[in-house]
Amino acid sequence: MRITKAQIKMGETIMVMFIFFILLIFGVVFYAKMSMFGAQRQKQENIVLGAIQIEQKVKYLPELQCTSSGDVVSSCYDLGKVDAFANVYGNHISYYRNLLGTSSITITQVYPDEMTYTVFTGNYSTATSSQPFRTPVALFDPVSDTYNFGYITIEVFR
Repeated sequence: MRITKAQIKMGETIMVMFIFFILLIFGVVFYAKMSMFGAQRQKQENIVLGAIQIEQKVKYLPELQCTSSGDVVSSCYDLGKVDAFANVYGNHISYYRNLLGTSSITITQVYPDEMTYTVFTGNYSTATSSQPFRTPVALFDPVSDTYNFGYITIEVFR
């Protein structure tokens, strides 16, 4: 059997097309993986942004803010108000659930004594996951008239 030039050219063309389609398949798989990675990263960013929004809402609640001579102290929580917040929260639970959603907020005093205050516990019975976000804050103790160090932990349940 004799091979002609036309058969050789046709074989070369088929091999080039085969290699082209294999490269095309690799490209599509790579694009799908990168797009899935981008979607997961975007989802994580949205969770972080949601926690930051809740933190900003809590930061500016007059029920918890420190005040000095009528001025609001930045990034500070009054421990007397935090303790009293349990009574306010219980009476207006629907307002705070609408405001803070499915999150859990705790304030932990680290220095001089370690204490934990639960500020808010939202309705998250159907939540699948959460991630805690912590931010350092100053804590004013009105009894001893001192500022302590601590952090606020916000868990947003999804």
